[in-house]
Amino acid sequence: MTELTALTWLPSLVERIHQTYPRVDLEPSIELSTDLLRRLENDEIDLIVVPDIFHDPRFISTPLKAVENAWMCAPALYPGDSAISLNALASFTVLTQGGSSGTGLTYERWLAEHDIRLGKTLTSNYLVAQVGLTISGVGISYLPLACMGTLITQGRLKVIHTQQPLPTIKYVCVHRADRYQGLTVEVARLAQQTCNFNQLIIT
Repeated sequence: MTELTALTWLPSLVERIHQTYPRVDLEPSIELSTDLLRRLENDEIDLIVVPDIFHDPRFISTPLKAVENAWMCAPALYPGDSAISLNALASFTVLTQGGSSGTGLTYERWLAEHDIRLGKTLTSNYLVAQVGLTISGVGISYLPLACMGTLITQGRLKVIHTQQPLPTIKYVCVHRADRYQGLTVEVARLAQQTCNFNQLIIT
């Protein structure tokens, strides 16, 4: 799974799996979306939880929940409250996730569709590092809105509203189509029941 799942609902999923299948030995792996897909292709892992960007008949996707992201910054970096245009983002250093990230790839395509050319960008493959850099005032970033609520309430992060909001990121649980029955399918079902991106496990 990717980092956001590990930081939010992974403990709940592990608990449900252990309750339902106490003899199962879990080996979770936290990696970037493209790396997870490659390992699934190579039959090195059983299933992955990633943004819904891979459409391939070799795999079966079980829909999970969507994540609403928003542009955020340290409050001192942008004191205004009015919504800004997407073009105005070019005046900031923008902290992005790389093309190996499902979210990063989605937003790269979305900005290109809107003909937005960012100025200075800093890329991080790690969500925790991205949050830390944003809180430090290094630049603005797109971050998951719900689970950043505590940091927003504490005044450590501030939401920057844009005239065109970011698209939501739909998540899926993906396994190989030749694993159409058995434990893999059941774990995907448990993931669907457990998925909740609203609360960080650490605040």
